[in-house]
Amino acid sequence: DDISADVVTAIEPEITEFEISKALSKPMSQLDTWDLYHRASWHFWQNNANDNAQAQALYWQAVEQDPSFARGHAGLAYSFFNDVVFGHADDPGVAVKHGLLHARQAVALDSRDPFAHYTLGRLYMLAGRHDASIDELIRSLALNPNQSQAHYGLAFALVLAGRPIEAIPHVERACQLSPKDPLLWAFFSIRALGHLLLDNFDEAVAWAHKAHALPNSGFWAALMLAVALTAQGDEDAATACRGELIQRPNFSQDQFDKTFRFALSEHRDRFASWLAGAMGGSLSADREGRTGFASYLN
Repeated sequence: DDISADVVTAIEPEITEFEISKALSKPMSQLDTWDLYHRASWHFWQNNANDNAQAQALYWQAVEQDPSFARGHAGLAYSFFNDVVFGHADDPGVAVKHGLLHARQAVALDSRDPFAHYTLGRLYMLAGRHDASIDELIRSLALNPNQSQAHYGLAFALVLAGRPIEAIPHVERACQLSPKDPLLWAFFSIRALGHLLLDNFDEAVAWAHKAHALPNSGFWAALMLAVALTAQGDEDAATACRGELIQRPNFSQDQFDKTFRFALSEHRDRFASWLAGAMGGSLSADREGRTGFASYLN
C-alpha cells in the first residue's frame, strides 16, 4: 500500500503538469472543456487577484461549454474561495454564495469526484459549517486518500472546529505527500496554528518561520508568524513582521472572524488577543457580523 501511494503521489502531479502545459500551448480557439479547465488551473495557482480573475473566467467558459462538467464547477467554486481568503472579492458574502452553489453542483454532477467534495468542504469551512466541512473533506479523502490538499483542508477544518490534536497528523501527512506543493506555505501555517492553540508556542513559531520563508508565501504566512511570535512573547521579533501586515490596511478582526471562524469562543478570543498584539494594537475590535457567511447557506 505504501509503495502504491508513493507511485500515485509521484505520477499524479506529473500528469497534471503535462495537461496544463498542453493546454497553455494551444490557441484559445482550439481549447476544449478539459483544456479550459487546465489552463484555468495554471492561472489559479499563481495566487494573485489578476490570475484568479482569469482562472474564474476560464472556469466559466468550461461550464458554459459543458454544464455537466463537474470538475469545472468545482474549479469555479474554488476560485470564489480564493477570492474570499485572499481578499480579492468585492462582496465576500456573495462570493461564498456563488462558491457554495457551484461546489454543490459539482457534487451533484459527480459524487465520486474527490475534488468536488474537497471544494464543497472548503466552502463550508468559510460558512462556519464545521461539521459539514469535515464530513465533505473526509468523503474526499475516502475517494482519494493521497490528496495532500484534502489532508490540509481537513486539518484546517479540524483546527477551526476546536480539534487541533486531530488536525496535526493530517497536516503532517499533507507535507509528506506533497513536499513541493504550491500550498506548502499554507500547510506549514496551519501546522503552526494547530500548535499555537495547543500552547506549543516554540513549535508554532518554528512552523510559522518555515511558512514565511517560502518564496510564494504571502500575507497569511506573515500574519501567522507575527501572531506566533506574539504568543511566544517575542515582541521585538513580532514587531519586525509588522511591515508586511500593514500592507493590508483594511484588514480587521471582523474580516478574520468571517474568513476563519473558530467554533470555540476560547480559541477565537485568544487568537484575537494575539492578533491585536501582532498588529500593534491597531486592529479593529469591531465584532459585528460574527455570524460570518451563514446567511448565504440557503
